[in-house]
Amino acid sequence: MLGIFGAHAQDFLFWFVVLTVPVFVVPLTLTPMTWARIFQWRLPEDPDLAFYFGRCLGALAVAIEYVLWRGSRNVTIAPVAVGAMGILCAIMVAVHIDGAIRKIQPWTETAEIAFWLAATIGCVLFYPVG
Repeated sequence: MLGIFGAHAQDFLFWFVVLTVPVFVVPLTLTPMTWARIFQWRLPEDPDLAFYFGRCLGALAVAIEYVLWRGSRNVTIAPVAVGAMGILCAIMVAVHIDGAIRKIQPWTETAEIAFWLAATIGCVLFYPVG
């Protein structure tokens, strides 16, 4: 069973991106509360939404860390892993700056800007060229 359609992996990935970017990625990134309402969360009275978002973020982090681990062990995967990490880190800088400007996060989140910025710079400096 595993890999029975492996020859079509690129098509699968393409269509997965085509579906998930407009339905999940863009709305969750730009308008998470609107997305939550559309998906029938009761706002603001539903405290489970924060727990749900946390679990989803944790699942995404596990997947990203898997790609990074594979990239740390395989030279052919390293450019994709470092590239994905760089994009993630740069977006995290923007998200944390936005939260700081709008004063909607604790100081600990604002302090993370330095971490995400350093990681972004690291991705640029360590990107495997050639």
